Amino acid sequence: MILTRLAVAKEAAKLAGSYLLSIPQSDRSFSSKGKSDVVTIYDKESERIIRNHINSKLPSDDFLGEEEGLISYGGTGRWIIDPIDGTSNFVHAIPSYAISIAYEVEEGKPIIGVVYDPNRNELFWAAEGRGSYCNGLPVRCSTVADPQNSITVCPSPQRNLEDFETYLLLYRYICNHTEEIREFGSAALHLCYLASGRIEGMIELHVGYYDIAAGLVILKEAGGRSSSLDGTEHPQHSIIAANGILYEWYKEAVDTTIGSVLF
Repeated sequence: MILTRLAVAKEAAKLAGSYLLSIPQSDRSFSSKGKSDVVTIYDKESERIIRNHINSKLPSDDFLGEEEGLISYGGTGRWIIDPIDGTSNFVHAIPSYAISIAYEVEEGKPIIGVVYDPNRNELFWAAEGRGSYCNGLPVRCSTVADPQNSITVCPSPQRNLEDFETYLLLYRYICNHTEEIREFGSAALHLCYLASGRIEGMIELHVGYYDIAAGLVILKEAGGRSSSLDGTEHPQHSIIAANGILYEWYKEAVDTTIGSVLF
């Protein structure tokens, strides 16, 4: 049944992506849920498209969507949906956003992940024990072993400015010890880029589970590792992620710079 669910999720992601691409830039109005946190009618419609498609094929599965919350049909597992990860990019016509769809049976432990970047037509997916793929081709994390040759994603805590000074301690350390820092505006894409060897590490002080659930499966199946900032397995609210070689270095970077502040 896992392959059936994977196929349905890929279909749903493509449908939502086609819908988002059809929205003219001039129509992408939005409202604010809070500091650096915008929402559009298109988030809600994208989520509806995803949910309706999956429900039509798998009517007993439950859903936990970023926009609509929990919708239960009595199933043993549930889908975790972020209909637009990177909404700010979407509304400003910056082509770096994605649809993220994960499936879990045990809460916090996703076993299917699908992330679709409609602008680049890149469909990343993975299922537990079956590897990670982009557009049908296998992907793996990089084998970079020296942090000085690594590209790191380390976004600032825009929605939690009380942690900004703490973040700067980490940012300075990462700047001094790695090749470059990048930020693409979508945690789902960050994890996929890590899984496909485009970057080596990712640290976010605050992140939503909707944003990372699918990417966690894709990363793990590509040979990467992840945890929350305090080292807890199965991250949901913060994340350290890296290729399998450099994970311990990134974890130590967090511990030595901001561990005493956060933990």
